Amino acid sequence: MFHEGVSMGTIGLEINDAGIMAADLASDKILKVDGFGLESPGVALVQKKKLIVGEAAERRLCLSPRFVNHTFWDQLGTDPIDQPGFQGKTNAELAFAHLAEIWRVIKAHGNEALVAVPPFYSPEQLGLFLGMAQELSMPVRGLASLPVASAREAVFEEHLFHLDISLHRAIITPLEPGVRLVQGEPVTLPHQGLSQLTSAWMKAIAAEFVQKTRFDPFHNAGSEQEIYDRLPEILTRLGEKDAVDFDVRSGLHRHSVTLTKDLFLQKIRPLFHEIRRHLDSLRAARGGEKQTTALLVTHRMARIPGWKTELAEVANARIITLQPGAAAFGIGALIGQFSAGASPRAVGLLTSRPWHPSRPTREELFRPDARGEIVPTHLLYKSLAYPITDRPLVVGLERGEVHVVVEAGQEGVSLKHFSVEQRGGEVLLTNHSPHGTFIDETLVRNAASLKLGQTIRVGTPGETLQAVASVKTDET
Repeated sequence: MFHEGVSMGTIGLEINDAGIMAADLASDKILKVDGFGLESPGVALVQKKKLIVGEAAERRLCLSPRFVNHTFWDQLGTDPIDQPGFQGKTNAELAFAHLAEIWRVIKAHGNEALVAVPPFYSPEQLGLFLGMAQELSMPVRGLASLPVASAREAVFEEHLFHLDISLHRAIITPLEPGVRLVQGEPVTLPHQGLSQLTSAWMKAIAAEFVQKTRFDPFHNAGSEQEIYDRLPEILTRLGEKDAVDFDVRSGLHRHSVTLTKDLFLQKIRPLFHEIRRHLDSLRAARGGEKQTTALLVTHRMARIPGWKTELAEVANARIITLQPGAAAFGIGALIGQFSAGASPRAVGLLTSRPWHPSRPTREELFRPDARGEIVPTHLLYKSLAYPITDRPLVVGLERGEVHVVVEAGQEGVSLKHFSVEQRGGEVLLTNHSPHGTFIDETLVRNAASLKLGQTIRVGTPGETLQAVASVKTDET
């Protein structure tokens, strides 16, 4: 969705050391950030006196563990690092090297950047970041807190929280709804990030191999790195199954074990117990857990097996899964809040944004828009009309998780592919699939307003749905 005021050269940047992401806000596309993929992890490696950063460094994390550093974004500062290979360097220098590599790759797409930053960064850390950007001749037009930049949906619950996880901490950020959405004081859970979870999962996998095959993959750095590299694949498969077979080669032999989902769930339960405890405490301070709650969950958190079951225990809560790069895309809607051509000293940090003063009435949602056009009231699929309300109507393959289940067998259809909902007098379609959603054969990767009569296609050759309207506004 093109944002008003966004020029053809504006880039949205999302800073999280689990994977920095960038979006071309004019074309609404996620950009490759380090030559390998769409997320660049905050990892640095010293090899033969050469500093390697991003995914290239992560691919050797287990092969040269003594010469790897992955805390520099989390602990951004100017204190010297006491670690082999990094003596005399600071976390700020490593972050600068990482940002320089990312900017080298993406600067052809833009002449200015809007940056979503971690909500726990101090003014000194934000100053360091702006200094690095200035040194790189990277024009930063504005900064926004990552949770504020991510919050784009019309959410009318009484409580709103943004849940995220980085390499070294989980972050719970309260957001206060009103005429403006205002960020509260974030709660961070240090030493409970993806790095700690990954370490616990890998040790559990190694123990399974030792117990079942007497082969210890940690005795060899190559097999340890293989497990690390393939862990995302394991997590994805366990998101769909209760157990998966996994094998590792050692010399001429290949060792195999069956990994169960419960093996991984055991490691995540303490984290989510702490998250629920803090959410209950925060809600109690704001009116009680009986009031309605919306949880904005980043794609990083949603990659953890069992996350949804754990968060489902939060009473009276609705879970909203954010798309990858939600903050990188979302900050584009805030461009009007920043001054064009701002100098580094004048760059502001947004911790609030314009919001939704009240829930629209049904009459407001269903009346013709300002141009006299009737907005869609139903989504038609295979002769069945599904009502569009102010709660997302989800379309995809996953029975039980979506409201409109499309036929399987099509390529490029996701378990949760897209959703539609009423918002402020229009119907908004939000894409949740890496394959994108087609509206009248125009590819949508983020979100778009849905007009009466438009055809929606998912997959190839594809299943089609249509936006229609009922002649009776009270028909369901």
